[in-house]
Amino acid sequence: MAGILFPKEAKAENTDLRAEDVQAEEPEQEEGVEDTEDMLYDKLKERARQNMNIPRELFEKGQELVKAGKKAARIPLLASEVLEGMVKGKTKVRFELSGYEEPLNQIFHFLRYTVLTMVALVLFIGSCILCTTDFKPILPNGVPLLAVTGIVFSIALAIFSIKKLK
Repeated sequence: MAGILFPKEAKAENTDLRAEDVQAEEPEQEEGVEDTEDMLYDKLKERARQNMNIPRELFEKGQELVKAGKKAARIPLLASEVLEGMVKGKTKVRFELSGYEEPLNQIFHFLRYTVLTMVALVLFIGSCILCTTDFKPILPNGVPLLAVTGIVFSIALAIFSIKKLK
């Protein structure tokens, strides 16, 4: 439609087209478009007729509806059977837990090294208390050797366990 100039466009472009010329050109273009639309419509309609058998589709959907209705009619009966079983204590519940191994392994890993860090903390505090005693052998600065060894070991154990936590 880019080649067709309507009267308003002709005035805007200052051309001398008459309204009859514009109207005379329009039907030729529209007929071609209408023919194409009709042809596409006819082809789509024919494909729909070939691919869809309405009576067969209706029959199949009707059968599915009847089956669903029969199943829906059994729901109150099944519900009453379940409730009777619960009242009499005959209902068994089967519960399976799956997919828990990985989270449990992560929790055990965290707990293992958290406990190890706590042991290092207790060892450190105990070694600090031991520093205040006169426990032999004593280093030249007056601190017991066992206390210094405990402090060094507790710091090493704490560093190791904290690194393993990450």
